[in-house]
Amino acid sequence: MKQRYLITAVLFALVLSSAAQTPGGVGEPEIWTHDTASVRIAPGTGLTYVGVSRVLGSEEQTIWSLGSGKSTTRIQTTDRAADLGHGTFMNYVKDSLPEVRLYSYTTSLGNNGQTLHIGRTPNAKLPVRNLEGNTEEYVVYNRQLSDVERQRVESCLALKYGISLRSSYLNSRGAVIWNAYTNKAYSHRIAGIISDSLSALHIGKGRSCEEGAFLTVYARKRLDDGQSLMWGDDNGRLAFATSKAYGKWLVRRWRTSATNMAGTEVDLVADSRQLRQIQPLSDGESYYLAVDPTGTGQFSVKTLQYYKAKKISGDSIVFQNIKPGRKDVFTLRAAKDMFTTIEVRQPGEKNGSTGSLDVRVTGGVPPYRIK
Repeated sequence: MKQRYLITAVLFALVLSSAAQTPGGVGEPEIWTHDTASVRIAPGTGLTYVGVSRVLGSEEQTIWSLGSGKSTTRIQTTDRAADLGHGTFMNYVKDSLPEVRLYSYTTSLGNNGQTLHIGRTPNAKLPVRNLEGNTEEYVVYNRQLSDVERQRVESCLALKYGISLRSSYLNSRGAVIWNAYTNKAYSHRIAGIISDSLSALHIGKGRSCEEGAFLTVYARKRLDDGQSLMWGDDNGRLAFATSKAYGKWLVRRWRTSATNMAGTEVDLVADSRQLRQIQPLSDGESYYLAVDPTGTGQFSVKTLQYYKAKKISGDSIVFQNIKPGRKDVFTLRAAKDMFTTIEVRQPGEKNGSTGSLDVRVTGGVPPYRIK
């Protein structure tokens, strides 16, 4: 009897844990679903919508609308958000957007128990089309979320679908796992892997949904709760720049932001089809992952780490057993099995310091003789 009681208690605890899962750990959503049927929203002290939509075509399309019968009081489209009841509009900046996008809206005005329509509006008089595509997932609160709460919900959905946000990413505990200000130079194609039990978010394979997403990162084992690794790039060209002194380096660079990842290894796979060169490798060359653990992007020979590609399978360049640092900058290099990395410091005119030349030899069999 005692053993049966313990089993029941454990099951009850699991049920409570499962029920507590909410997007970003923000409690009491009115709706959190993939279903796009029209739903009645209970009266509340405001409204917050956060959702991911796949948008096809360039015409203005409805993301969601709210109203009664054929009357629409609020609407968010691919071009703007509008409160028709109060005559207020907010037009979006005309950016080139990916097919998969995140839309967010919040207001302190109550909704009076109206009906929410996803991807369409019943008001045929409005000059906007129904969504040509589909809504992947959305969450609605019948209250206005705080800025931090909204960021947590947005971060959850953005990570799940590989969407780049302009704001910082927060986990369900409110901790910053990607700082938009300090990583401003690497704000393109942001993606990540994460384990966040409060959000039911367990992503072991991360890739941006945007065009030019050159990288896919895999966790080698299931991440523990609270672990995350995020990355973004500087939008550099996917081509190698060649220098006789410094070798062949990929122009594009990435930066990571790791949380509680000490001792955890990942695999990184690059898509060689996206390289803007017919023959990126010369005879006898291989791909290397170059990692600057200082986060400066200087790739100093004293701290630089190299990982040689384990294999090239089809169009995939595979690097294995990568140990991510807290804030690495990394890129690819093409080199032969033995190559040098050179760092030159010029003499300082004002303080009279002497210059220096640091040389690092990778590969081959030491001792080396430099001529």
